[in-house]
Amino acid sequence: MKIVFKFFISILVIFLIVITYLSIFGIETDRFNGQIENKIKNIDNKTEIKLDKIKLVLDPFKFKIKLKTLGPKLKNQNVIIEIESLKTQVSLKALFENKFSIENLEISTNSLEIKNFISFIRTFQNSTELFILEKIIKKGFLIADIKLKFDSEGKIKDNIEVKGFIKDTKLGFLKKYNFKKLNFIFEYKNKDLYLNDISFSLNNLNLLSEYISFKKIEDDFLVNGVINHNKLNIDEKNFSLFIKPYFPKINFEKLKFSSNNSFSLRLSKKLQINDLAIDSKILIEEFLIINKFDFKNFFPDLKKHINFSDHDVSIKYSKDNLIIDGKGDFLFQDKKDELKYSINRKNNNFDFKNLLKINKNPLKIDLLNYKKNNESEASILLEGSKNNKDDIFIKSFLISEEKNRIKVINLKLNKSFKILKLGSVNLDYIDVEKQKNQITLSSKKKKYYLEGSFFNANKLIDDLLFDDNKTKLLNIDTNLKVDIKKIRLDNENNLSNFTGNITFKNKEVVKANLVGKFSDNKKLKFTINSNGN
Repeated sequence: MKIVFKFFISILVIFLIVITYLSIFGIETDRFNGQIENKIKNIDNKTEIKLDKIKLVLDPFKFKIKLKTLGPKLKNQNVIIEIESLKTQVSLKALFENKFSIENLEISTNSLEIKNFISFIRTFQNSTELFILEKIIKKGFLIADIKLKFDSEGKIKDNIEVKGFIKDTKLGFLKKYNFKKLNFIFEYKNKDLYLNDISFSLNNLNLLSEYISFKKIEDDFLVNGVINHNKLNIDEKNFSLFIKPYFPKINFEKLKFSSNNSFSLRLSKKLQINDLAIDSKILIEEFLIINKFDFKNFFPDLKKHINFSDHDVSIKYSKDNLIIDGKGDFLFQDKKDELKYSINRKNNNFDFKNLLKINKNPLKIDLLNYKKNNESEASILLEGSKNNKDDIFIKSFLISEEKNRIKVINLKLNKSFKILKLGSVNLDYIDVEKQKNQITLSSKKKKYYLEGSFFNANKLIDDLLFDDNKTKLLNIDTNLKVDIKKIRLDNENNLSNFTGNITFKNKEVVKANLVGKFSDNKKLKFTINSNGN
């Protein structure tokens, strides 16, 4: 009995030693080469694999054998893929039953050309995602880990997994956009593609992205991502490509900025972009444009260039709706002012609301004999809209300086800045001659009313009645009723109870009948009669 017992103990020890050795160190053999080669043939009969010896390691707890080989080569239609390693598992039960059954296959590649790799993968699963990738990728290299799972019949399941990273890649996505120097980590799983830690050059602009995901929805792909960048210098070509389509009338010279951007879009099989949505936070260091506005009559120190600096800007775009909100320094005269703005563009219609704070710069309105004190602060609020016919509707225009107020409500202009309609004008200000003006121009039932307690008319009467350039700003056929308690004509003469009517037709004054009383009780009567030709 002792001999038998020792025999069984010896057998058990030897068995444990063998199990331990096989579990830790394993053995090398070429016994399974033929079976693996046949399995690859079953996947695709055009694919061949060249194997060296395979290392077997026992997994006694799962009752499986792990197989690993180094340096195999896959060949398909004269395309050779060099593999770093190949791993799989074989059930011990299947081996005992003289069946060779592979449940999965793990492939780790060397550095490969991306197009060759995608072409090879498509021999296993010719999905639309891989087709799109093969079309848009022009060059680049990758290292990947591929996991294939097999069903009971030895066919590959749909849940292919690929992980790896891509380096120095060039994309041919859209003709106008040059993608190159693309680097990222990727994961392909359940027919979805995830990209992380992305860096690339877009039209020579170096950009970064935390992630971009491609998820299959019906026949399209839903793309989501985040793109960030530090200071970029935009040249004229890129400005025309990225910004000019939204603001075609801007004459660009220089743009330096940084931004954080999130986006989403729907991508069709034909690479058509739909449902584009963008949400951007931008810090503009400098944005220089050519000033083509002739506003020297209002801003005497107007420069040839307009410079936006240190601007915080929010941009949102969705379904042809563009919303821009921002604020920062604004240099268009000798010293910096402050500008706050909101722009909403939809279907070529614009809504806008802007606030300009003028610090130590001049502002004047000759027509009203108004001039800002250079040492005081003034603000200009402008709120309105612009339609696709270039008609401009000013909902509110307000100049505020200390106690001075100049306000215009519901003003409509054509593209030549001619007045088509006017709601009201309220003037309450001290002019350059230290006179307190209080007057209102309003409209009621297609007629206009000029009323007030006092107005310094040194310039206004001449401008309205005798200056063609001023009267032709009015593109309104209407009747103006005047009722002003007191009008200052010059240093020595005033008019009281100045009343009457003025008729405008075809941008001209065709009829006027005005009366008033001088300070010496003499009467003034002013009459115009014209046929308007």
